[in-house]
Amino acid sequence: LGEPTVAYLLNKRGTPWDAAVAIPFIKFTTSLALVFLLGSGLVLAGYGPPVDRWIATSGLAMFVAIAGVTVVVLVVCTRPVLARRWIEGLRGWFARRRMLAGDTWQARIAGAADVATRMIDRLDRVRRTTWRGAAILCAIHLVYYASYVAPLVGLALVLGDPPIIALALRSVI
Repeated sequence: LGEPTVAYLLNKRGTPWDAAVAIPFIKFTTSLALVFLLGSGLVLAGYGPPVDRWIATSGLAMFVAIAGVTVVVLVVCTRPVLARRWIEGLRGWFARRRMLAGDTWQARIAGAADVATRMIDRLDRVRRTTWRGAAILCAIHLVYYASYVAPLVGLALVLGDPPIIALALRSVI
């Protein structure tokens, strides 16, 4: 629920809805893709937990699938023509649901589609990000995820005597 809260608070503080939605959207999708790609790489490198091969293979397939879907969503959202087509398709699908047939729901659906379309216009500018900007974003995500990994490593060190490198990499996974 963090991303919707961020969007709500940004809007409450004066940020237009399309920008308020774009900021947590970019953070969430890029961070999700990065952590699942990183986890996939670590499992392939042999740092996964000692489990049966079929479990490791299933987990790896799920990691790659989640990362792939997230990357597809990012790619679609940075292609305005394609993204608008998706938004219109979703708007039409929601508009045809019986539960959402009332005027209030139809206005909400149209409003959400309008915000999403304006967000796509903002994301079109992000598509032109440099490699340096992408590297900075990845570094920020890694610091963010380190704040989750560090307590796990600390607890494991206090409760046992595992090899720290293997433990840290397994905690990322």
